Amino acid sequence: MSLADILHSHSKTALKKEISKTNIRGYSKMSKEELVAVMLKHPARFSHIKMNTKTRAAPVKKVINLNQLHLNQHHLNQELKFLEI
Repeated sequence: MSLADILHSHSKTALKKEISKTNIRGYSKMSKEELVAVMLKHPARFSHIKMNTKTRAAPVKKVINLNQLHLNQHHLNQELKFLEI
C-alpha cells in the first residue's frame, strides 16, 4: 500500500492536523488533493501515518413512537377545540 493510498484514506481535517505538527506552512486553505501532494513531497515526515480503517457511522434514523404520536395528535385536537370556544 502506497503512502498516497494511506493519506487518501483520511479526512481533510485529519490530514491538516498531521501537517500542522510539522513546520510546513500555507496548508490551511489547501484542498485534500493539495494536502496529499505536499505530504508526498515529504514522505519521511508522514511515514508514521497508518491506513484509516474506520468508516463513517450511518446516519441515525429517528424512530417514531406511534403511541406518542397519537397522544400528541390528541393533545393538539384538544387545543384546537379550546381555541374554537
